[in-house]
Amino acid sequence: MKAGRGISRKIFFTAAPVLIGLAAILVCVMIYFMETLTDTLLLGTLQPMVKTAAQNIESTLHLLSDRLFLIRSDETFSSPTASNREKQALLDRAIGGIEFVWIGLYTPQGLLETGSTVSPPDISERELFVMMQQTGNLVVENTSNGVEIVMGLPIRSRQGEIISYLVGSYQYNILKDLLNDLTIGAGSTAFIINEEGEYLAHRDKDKVLFQESILKTYGFEGTQWAMLSHMVQGQTGSAMVQRGAGRLFFCYAPIRGTRWTLTIEAPRDDLTLGTRKAILISLFLTVILLALFMLILYVFIRRILTEPLRLITGNALLLARGELILRLPERLIRRKDEIGQLGEAFVTMSNSIKGVISDIDLITQAARGGRLDPRGDYSSRQGDYYHIIAGVNTTLEVIRSHLDAVPNALALFDGCRRMVFYNQAMGNIFAHDDLRAEDPQVLARICSSGASEDLEDEAAELFESAAAGSIYVDSITLPCGGGLRNYTLYLRRAEGGDFSPEDMSLPSAAPDGSADPVCVMLILSDVTQLTQAKIAAEAANQAKSDFLSRMSHEIRTPMNAIIGMAQIAKPSTDLDKIRSCLEKIDNSSRHLLGVINDILDFSKIESGKLSLEEEEFSLTTNIDSVVSMMTPRAREQDIDLILRMNNIVNDAVRTDSLRLNQVLINLLSNAIKFSHRNSRVELTVEELPQETEGLSSFSFAVTDYGIGISEQQAARLFRPFEQADVSVTRIYGGTGLGLVISKSLVEMMGGEISLRSVEGQGSTFSFIIRCSANPALTAVSGERSDENPTEAYNFSGKRCLVVDDVDINREIILELLGDTGITLETAINGREAVSRFQASPEGYFDVILMDMQMPVMDGCSATREIRGLDRNDALQVSIIAMTANVLQEDIRQAAEAGMNAHLGKPIDLKTMYTVLQEQLTRP
Repeated sequence: MKAGRGISRKIFFTAAPVLIGLAAILVCVMIYFMETLTDTLLLGTLQPMVKTAAQNIESTLHLLSDRLFLIRSDETFSSPTASNREKQALLDRAIGGIEFVWIGLYTPQGLLETGSTVSPPDISERELFVMMQQTGNLVVENTSNGVEIVMGLPIRSRQGEIISYLVGSYQYNILKDLLNDLTIGAGSTAFIINEEGEYLAHRDKDKVLFQESILKTYGFEGTQWAMLSHMVQGQTGSAMVQRGAGRLFFCYAPIRGTRWTLTIEAPRDDLTLGTRKAILISLFLTVILLALFMLILYVFIRRILTEPLRLITGNALLLARGELILRLPERLIRRKDEIGQLGEAFVTMSNSIKGVISDIDLITQAARGGRLDPRGDYSSRQGDYYHIIAGVNTTLEVIRSHLDAVPNALALFDGCRRMVFYNQAMGNIFAHDDLRAEDPQVLARICSSGASEDLEDEAAELFESAAAGSIYVDSITLPCGGGLRNYTLYLRRAEGGDFSPEDMSLPSAAPDGSADPVCVMLILSDVTQLTQAKIAAEAANQAKSDFLSRMSHEIRTPMNAIIGMAQIAKPSTDLDKIRSCLEKIDNSSRHLLGVINDILDFSKIESGKLSLEEEEFSLTTNIDSVVSMMTPRAREQDIDLILRMNNIVNDAVRTDSLRLNQVLINLLSNAIKFSHRNSRVELTVEELPQETEGLSSFSFAVTDYGIGISEQQAARLFRPFEQADVSVTRIYGGTGLGLVISKSLVEMMGGEISLRSVEGQGSTFSFIIRCSANPALTAVSGERSDENPTEAYNFSGKRCLVVDDVDINREIILELLGDTGITLETAINGREAVSRFQASPEGYFDVILMDMQMPVMDGCSATREIRGLDRNDALQVSIIAMTANVLQEDIRQAAEAGMNAHLGKPIDLKTMYTVLQEQLTRP
């Protein structure tokens, strides 16, 4: 109802002002038209009237002048012998009529000869007399004294000379009566003016008596001046003068034979008042008719428009609330006009929406039960309904494709535990197993890893009354591709919600006929790799534990020998016994250093900081040196060490000789270690055919005839922290890192290492390296010094500052350098070293041995402060790093801090002497 009243009122209140406005415009147009027409008619009426009135006055004046001419025609007035008595008698007879006020006969000088008793005695000063002299004809004088009309004409003798003037005055009422007859309306006025614009005749006698001017009455504006000018010129015309809020029409015409002008003044309101009344009455009637018309229109609109729209709007609101039952009367739908078409279209739209909702609901109900296969039929749909159903179908396809793209195996089960959907990953499991999706017991088979057809109670509860979000988790194993795969099984129920199909009068889509379909989701997450990774991690952790145990054994064994031999040597006074203990301490220390070097090398390899230092050297000479080094150890085991060099064409090779020797020594040491007494070890070196000019490949093979290893043990041989057999460590010793380091070094030199072994018969380790090679060395890089490391160096006259925070380290350096003649001073940290250097004279210290890791200030910071001092020797003094930090990164940091050289701990005496010699003798 509100909508109906609203639109009816809107139409009414929209149309009413428009119609009223149109009526008002029509009335205004009519008023304007009528007033314009009235003005035209008024001017058209007044103009002839004023002309006629002027002619009537002219005729009247002619009659009056004819009377005067008739009197003058008597010869008595022209006779020279006539007496004044005779003339007076004629005048008395003439004045006896009612027209004349007075009449007189005047001399040529204007003096009265004879006449009425009221005749003026002298007219010589009057305009009339002057005009008669000038014209010699009839002259009508302007009204004088406001009450008479004076005319005069000359009387001539028979000779034509003017002998006298006959002048008569007519009554003013003659003109007044004529003017009164010209009344147009209550406010209209007729008057006569002279050439100066003064009133000669008017209703208001005072205007004539006081000789008032028309300009005084109506103003001195341009219109009045123009009108007066036309009047004086004797023109006929009309004019309109604005006077206050009203307007006056003037029509004027000259009175011929005089200098007078007859004017009719007519107020415009007098003439249009009747027209306005008629228009107002018409307007009032029009408003009444419009009101009646609007009332009828309002009722008509409500009946044919607003009531049907109200019904359609009410049904639209029901449709918006989801109520699809229409309540439109049949008469509305059967209408043949636009309202009927609208109702029919609304019914069609409602049915289409109902059908679309029904299709969507059926699809939704199916999806809620886990079935993603049903699709809506959109072949009969059009427009957006087609796109809606097609979009729902596409959405289901997208959901299926997304579920297929999920790497985890996924399946959906309905309330009867039937699998209604499974993705591609689950299909792959079915393809490699004897499970079938159509099997009613497939869920129980999966949950039990194929061992049972009964579902566990905890999982079965999900299909009964479990709350939404309940989950069942288990670990299962299923066969796949000839092997077993480990899975984590997740079983979760998705509740259907509180939807009731009866709300839409739609059938239930649940398989069991319930209004709330059950859907349980199964997800299998493949954790095979995680399981294997866990096993591998546990194995690696165990291998590291074993490695740490071996390292503890490898480190503690030589340490036990060192400490034990030191305790034996302390109380002894037998020099041979003490020397034997010191030799064993030295051997154990070197063994311990080898263990530590293996650990450091492996650490460098693991962190990627190990680099090769390539140099050109003789391969045969280098191999001979390695064999010579290993021969004494082989002889201790009664083992023959045999070297074979085959097809060595390019003897000058460029690679890291130290790392190549390290690999050969590791392999030869293992071969000797694991060989039986009185057996042999063979080292075979062969140059392979050259494929690229300047780049050669060399094959190295180390063969022993010892214990050998099994194929299973060989698979773990090159792994970090592992050995072929843990018991080997206890029997033969070793860190287990040698082969790992060797494998990495060979790969860095562009090769690969391999093993051929038969348990109990021996092993062959072989590797190939690729490097640039030439037939002979291009230059001599230097000869190796065979000097005894204990050879005395003479550093007399030189001064050295030893900086180290450990007392024993400072004591060792002082003892080692005590026989060289060098003067030694010490500092316990970097801050003290800077202070000692700063307090010394320039050139006092020649060299500084600087430890890198110290409290208060480290060696790199101390070096930077010394290099930054403002003294000449700050940049010249040699600073040598003396530290256990021997990685390449540590050497680079020392150089960047400003150090000249690097010595690694433990200190090698010969190396220290050589470095000191180089630094103290440099320019």
